[in-house]
Amino acid sequence: MKIGLIPLCGFLVFLITLLPVIGLVQVGGQSYADRYLYGPIIGLILAMIALFKAVYGGSGRLAHYVLITVVSVWFGWVSILGYRQVSYWSDSTRLSIASISSVGKHPTLTCLLASDLIRTGNFLAARSVLNDTMKTGIYFVQHVYNLAVVEMALGNYGAALEPIQSYLAARPDNDEVKVMLAVCYFNLEDYASMAEAIASIRARDRLSDQHLRDLDFIENNTEGTQ
Repeated sequence: MKIGLIPLCGFLVFLITLLPVIGLVQVGGQSYADRYLYGPIIGLILAMIALFKAVYGGSGRLAHYVLITVVSVWFGWVSILGYRQVSYWSDSTRLSIASISSVGKHPTLTCLLASDLIRTGNFLAARSVLNDTMKTGIYFVQHVYNLAVVEMALGNYGAALEPIQSYLAARPDNDEVKVMLAVCYFNLEDYASMAEAIASIRARDRLSDQHLRDLDFIENNTEGTQ
């Protein structure tokens, strides 16, 4: 029975393209690793088809039936796995949860999960994820921003002040977060601090139209209260 070079080439494609996938998993890029699995899968399928052809041509009738059964079961199993994986790709929250269960609570994954939960309006779950991550002491500045967004969405403007101020300590030129700070002071009725925050924002003179509308709304609704 002559196997030939095609199965060997298929397995080489599988092994070579699997290396970057393993690397992405190790650094927390599970969502990207899943998409790069196309390479290893194609290589494995090529190798299996070539092996099947070689073995099928050099075996008896009974062996043919056994081989066909084994290959059918294998392709069925791969199809089921592929269907499950596609369902993960179509739901970013589910993909993030699956990635965390696979490689652990990597900061990149917890940040993605929190952002997905915020996007879908699940603020309590997002806050739980963010607090758990930040307790470890290993997190990104984006975690701090997300926590501020969550607290503001829940109406906890006092609790939002600390993450906003922490974020601005790291990124002092972020106008969006400065507007968030002014909004917090507005809702806490700390108009002196609000006016100071607004003055520092307007001094930059490079705000977007949305930021200007937000500031105008705040100032118009605090006239006569300061």
